[in-house]
Amino acid sequence: MSRDRINIEFAQNALTQKVVYELAKAQGFYPENWTLNDGLVGVHSEVSEANDAFVHGMGNEKIVEELGDTVMRCMGIAEHLGLDIFQAIFEKHIKNHSREFLHGKVRI
Repeated sequence: MSRDRINIEFAQNALTQKVVYELAKAQGFYPENWTLNDGLVGVHSEVSEANDAFVHGMGNEKIVEELGDTVMRCMGIAEHLGLDIFQAIFEKHIKNHSREFLHGKVRI
């Protein structure tokens, strides 16, 4: 196994929602007057940045960087609210196995 892969596996195990939240909080992303709406707008802005990277041909590395920011914003929100986002993802993934194709929605 390569050294890079070992470092990635270490980071994946160490990068908990609490760690992500604490860094974001230390950098001012969760002030005293923070609201859930602030957090959701932050998620939306990161998704928009990923879309801009795609539209402007900035490459997959920039797109995935912005997707990473999106996931970290979601992790931070969950931690701030005292929720376990990984448990929610797991439960939703299991639930999705029993859902119909496209859940009856039109594909966009």
